[in-house]
Amino acid sequence: FPNGSLRGVLVHIAGAEWVWRLRLDEQVSPGALLNEADFPSFMDVLERFQAEESKMRAFLARLTDAQLNASVTYKNTRGVENSSIVWQILT
Repeated sequence: FPNGSLRGVLVHIAGAEWVWRLRLDEQVSPGALLNEADFPSFMDVLERFQAEESKMRAFLARLTDAQLNASVTYKNTRGVENSSIVWQILT
């Protein structure tokens, strides 16, 4: 597995969704992804997935066409600033 274990891969996926939701919905750019050590069991990862899914669905339900076509500026985890169109990020 590229992240050391299946749990590591799942934490990485959950972390990516978390980072993008924060960037798009809260205009916050976290400096790091989620850490596998913070999720000692599969159930811990599943709970995080479910919580993030709920937050992401709420964010998506609020989006307007204008917001989907807007540009968003964010920093990656190395602190480098980037800009992208919201709908392109979500696809």
